[in-house]
Amino acid sequence: KDPVKLLEEDKTVIEAANRTDLELPKHLLHSEIIKRCKDMPERICCIQSEEEITYGELGRFSAGVANVLKKAGIRSGERIGVIIPKSIYQLYAVIGVLSEEGVYVPIDGSGAVKRRDEIIENCGITKVLTLSTEDQKYPAGIKLINVDKVNVGDISDISVNGNDENPAYIIHTSGSTGVPKGVVISHKGAVNTIEDINRRFRVTENDIAIGLSNLWFD
Repeated sequence: KDPVKLLEEDKTVIEAANRTDLELPKHLLHSEIIKRCKDMPERICCIQSEEEITYGELGRFSAGVANVLKKAGIRSGERIGVIIPKSIYQLYAVIGVLSEEGVYVPIDGSGAVKRRDEIIENCGITKVLTLSTEDQKYPAGIKLINVDKVNVGDISDISVNGNDENPAYIIHTSGSTGVPKGVVISHKGAVNTIEDINRRFRVTENDIAIGLSNLWFD
């Protein structure tokens, strides 16, 4: 039986949808954010409850986290736990880790302690970014850094050096079938997804998005 012939207009639509031979972006996950911190420091980047945070504030607080991690001896590629409730402090923590070429590992602090400790052990985490208001006990040898107590730094302290093939973060599965499994996401992979979404849905700097998903959501 002969195949059904498509109309020319249908073929055009299908070919356009399947045309994915675009050049991949070649920058780090936090590069464009830092660029805006420098170029438009007074512009609002995040609204938390009734508080507005500018790009300048984001850059300075993230630089403060980066400085503390540097003093704590962070190594390139080191996995750093981020156990912080949904807040602007998550952004400070993540950008601070990426600035020092670290790999952030978001963990649900409100979940089971066993799961939390399994992830910490499996990832070889020795440093955890958290808040002073969080009252949790951690395994021996874990250095806690309270992001809400960090002094601000200078935006020039933030680095955007590194290889985009390197890991940016590790996300874990729910572990419902056993031990949580970590999935390593590279800078290139994350950036490609973000830029593809922005391009497909025509997202610009004039849009406002609601952040609903948790940082550790897989």
